[in-house]
Amino acid sequence: MMGDSSMMYSAEAEAAVIGALLMDDERMAECRLGAEHFYTKKLGKLMTAMRNVAEQGKPIDPLSVMEELGADELN
Repeated sequence: MMGDSSMMYSAEAEAAVIGALLMDDERMAECRLGAEHFYTKKLGKLMTAMRNVAEQGKPIDPLSVMEELGADELN
């Protein structure tokens, strides 16, 4: 879905999903979304990093996600 400009999307809704998962990481197990479901590439990268952190058994929080991404990934 990323990159298809004919698709309707809401950057606010995408950001809300990321924010909700950062606030309650136990919901990641229930979440069926992946990076491909995000129109906004940066938010898709965040979702991938969050999935990776969860697979490593670490808590999903801003610090662990940023460590997973690396310093330059979201610039």
